[in-house]
Formats: sequence, structure tokens, C-alpha cells
Amino acid sequence: MLSRRTNNEGACPPTLEELIADYMQKRAAWLDTAAQNGDLVADGEHFSAYEKAGRAVLRYPCNLMGDIPRKISLVLEETDLYTRLKEDEDRESELLRVFLSSIIAQFSAID
Repeated sequence: MLSRRTNNEGACPPTLEELIADYMQKRAAWLDTAAQNGDLVADGEHFSAYEKAGRAVLRYPCNLMGDIPRKISLVLEETDLYTRLKEDEDRESELLRVFLSSIIAQFSAID
């Protein structure tokens, strides 16, 4: 059984599933801010928290073999995450590169 690695402060970093749950919660909170006509504002505290949670999921380094298909499936299922990667690449940023690097399993941690 693998033990979770600690960060510099000695705390265990969140798992992929914890990050996904946080992303879903932040997404729901942002969607709840929609006006009665359904318009959403891509600004404000809820949107910023949602964006930050999405970046955390996309940047999460897969340390377990099961993380890889889970993370790829999530990006394919969640249009917002997929679009963020696509649009970010169009703006010549590094998010797509970071995402692709993050799904290369850290095999020393999988042993």
C-alpha cells in the first residue's frame, strides 16, 4: 500500500479525487450565481475560485496509474476543462504542456 507523500510543510497534498470534488463544488457555486435569465458572469469571487480549482486539477501530477485515465476522462467529459486547455494553447500559454506532463506517471511513486 502506498502512503501519501507530504509537502514541504509536512501536510499531505490533496489527491486527484479531492481536487475533482473541490472543482465540482466550486463549479456548482459559480453556476448558482447565474442571473434569472441564465447569464453567467466570468468574474468575481466564485468564478475566480472555480478557475483556480480547475487549474489545480489540470496541473495535478498523476502518481497512481488510476489517476491517468481518471484525469483524461474528466477533461473529455467536462467541456469547461477541455476548452480551457484548448483556448490556453491558442494563446500560446503553457497549460496544455503542463497538463500533458502531469499525466506522465511518476513510476517511482507507483512501485
